[in-house]
Amino acid sequence: MRVIIAEKPSYAKTIVNALEHIGEHFTRRDGYFESINYYVTWQFGHLFRLYTIEEYINSEDKRWKENILPYIPKQFKFRLKDDNGAKKQYQVIRKLINDKKVTEIVESGDADSEGNLLVTLVVSDVFRRDNLNKKRTRLWSSDQSETTIIESLNNLKDVNFYRNYSNEAYTRTCMDFLLGINLTRKFSLMNNRLTGARDIFSIGRCNTSIVDIIYERDMEIKNFIPVQYWQLESEEETKGEIVKLIDKDKFELVKEVKAKELAEHLNSCKAIVENVEEKLITKTAPKLFSLPSVQGILSDRYKISLGDSLKAIQSLYEAGYVTYPRTNSEYLSEDEVGKVRGIINKLNREGYNLKLKESKAIFNNAMVESHSALIITSKLPPKGSLNKTEEIVYNTIKNRFISKFLDEETKISQTIITITVGNRQYQLKGEVIKEKGFYNFEPLPKSKETITLPNLKKGDIVNIDFKPIKKETKPPSKLNLKTLIKMLENPFRKEYKTDEEAFKDVLEGIEIGTPATRTGIIENTKKYGYIIESKGTLSITDKGIYLIETLRRLNIDISKNRTVEFSKILKKVFRNELAPLAAVDIIKSELNEMFDSIQETKIEGFASDNKEKEVLGICPRCKKHNIVEGPKNFYCEGYKANPKCEFALWKENPFFKSKGKKLSKAIAKRLIKEGKAHVRGLRKKDNSGVYDADIILDDTGKYVNFKLSFENNKKK
Repeated sequence: MRVIIAEKPSYAKTIVNALEHIGEHFTRRDGYFESINYYVTWQFGHLFRLYTIEEYINSEDKRWKENILPYIPKQFKFRLKDDNGAKKQYQVIRKLINDKKVTEIVESGDADSEGNLLVTLVVSDVFRRDNLNKKRTRLWSSDQSETTIIESLNNLKDVNFYRNYSNEAYTRTCMDFLLGINLTRKFSLMNNRLTGARDIFSIGRCNTSIVDIIYERDMEIKNFIPVQYWQLESEEETKGEIVKLIDKDKFELVKEVKAKELAEHLNSCKAIVENVEEKLITKTAPKLFSLPSVQGILSDRYKISLGDSLKAIQSLYEAGYVTYPRTNSEYLSEDEVGKVRGIINKLNREGYNLKLKESKAIFNNAMVESHSALIITSKLPPKGSLNKTEEIVYNTIKNRFISKFLDEETKISQTIITITVGNRQYQLKGEVIKEKGFYNFEPLPKSKETITLPNLKKGDIVNIDFKPIKKETKPPSKLNLKTLIKMLENPFRKEYKTDEEAFKDVLEGIEIGTPATRTGIIENTKKYGYIIESKGTLSITDKGIYLIETLRRLNIDISKNRTVEFSKILKKVFRNELAPLAAVDIIKSELNEMFDSIQETKIEGFASDNKEKEVLGICPRCKKHNIVEGPKNFYCEGYKANPKCEFALWKENPFFKSKGKKLSKAIAKRLIKEGKAHVRGLRKKDNSGVYDADIILDDTGKYVNFKLSFENNKKK
């Protein structure tokens, strides 16, 4: 008998549906499904987390202490989350793994490094606790359609086959703890000691690099000094049409005389149409999507944020409508020809005219690392089943697939008119679409809109009157989400001759973040107050400027160059060229060097919370000071008084979290003013539904606890 452990409940249900199609009959139990041959259970994503610093040192005092930094654990430890739902589900999984009928454990996280690690951590913990030695395999599925799941179940591999994925995720987790936790605490504590504020400066290898990139661009724009120059232009009428010619040479502002001399010389020459070339070009459809490329288009074309587009894509993936989304490839692997043929056949039955093209421009193993391009599956969504954003996202992915396999050509008529003036040549280019082909499914780029040319023939004389036109250089454009993503994929803005050359750099780790992490990181930099998005562009804030400039003064290098070096280390772990512990040792050494270089005198202090704050009420503990909102809690302003009051309500409170809720400002206000708050939609322990209740504030004077009351429910 097998037990299959899915990453999420929804995936477990999809697996059950797939197995029922081949004859299994399941009964729903508490936390799992059961058939004759299978148990199918699930996690809620991560059930385990790393120890906090306080847990490593066995301290009940949760306040950050500067004297223990940098804190480097002798051994990194994971523990079960402080969440009743997580604890209960862990025991369900443990019971099923220990069942004597079970001979094989099938780990089925998402098909990526993080998905591999989060299930492996749970199974390994159960094996260690209960001294087990059963067969462990991995269900690796490129999408969550039932057909693909059955194919994957028939091709299970030993869990060690995918060990490099877990190794990479483990190394990344340790790396981010060492750099992120230590530098965040050190910087925040040093800053707040000067300002008396409670600012948190989140520092990490990827989010700080992103802030640094936006800082660099904004400083380029701020410090840009426009330079004026002269350029010759002629805009005269010939045969009733305006012919505009622009000379390629540019003259410094002080060389106006030279510009005028050249204009006079050109105007003294005849302007003759040297050649009119017309050719019919067959246009190739754009490549299939990676996650970054589709998010860039969705942001640029439909103004859909990265968070919203990822949420929609993830929803489509979990429903089985698209393949695994967090991919950096725009190609398909060569063994996917059969799968694509099935999708094409299904779409052709819907009225499309598609043809399988077994080309290296589409199917190319050398251009696929772990996951192929993002495409639709053979499971098509029923009409009306998607929300508005999901429909836009799905149609964008679907139309790109159709464009690539369309059995129609896209033909463009291109005309180039060459005009000779003395010893100089000028070209006018125009294009007209003759056969739309894939442009029936892809928006027409502005560069491909019909450009009409004057009706000129070879040998025609063109009227000219060149004049110097004063122009000035323009600053770099502000970054937007699309251009930022491109920079994270290619941080050094290298010009690549081929796709193969570009992908080789990705395989080496020359990128910032991954398709799986970039969206969350960019959103976090906004949440931390380092950057803002306004009218489609990204800008650095005062807090972001302070962070980057202070890090530079402290010689703490988390620029894009350094982050790329960290990424290369992770790729070496993935390729089994570097052991995880050896990689972590490198980061430990880097961290110690950073801390050795810190000189506190180089910190000036920055307080972002010195504006007047909304008062939620009087502190129920000290009865003197106001309760105000901080980044992570609602706290008493008496924390600086003598005697100090340490009353606080934490937003990510375990009590509320276990019931599927956050401690919101509205709830906090009622708790502070009335000592209780009526809350709707609390999650039941067994996840079988929700309920309403009063939550009572129970303050011991040292700890804040909560109790449930159903008195109001009875009155109703």
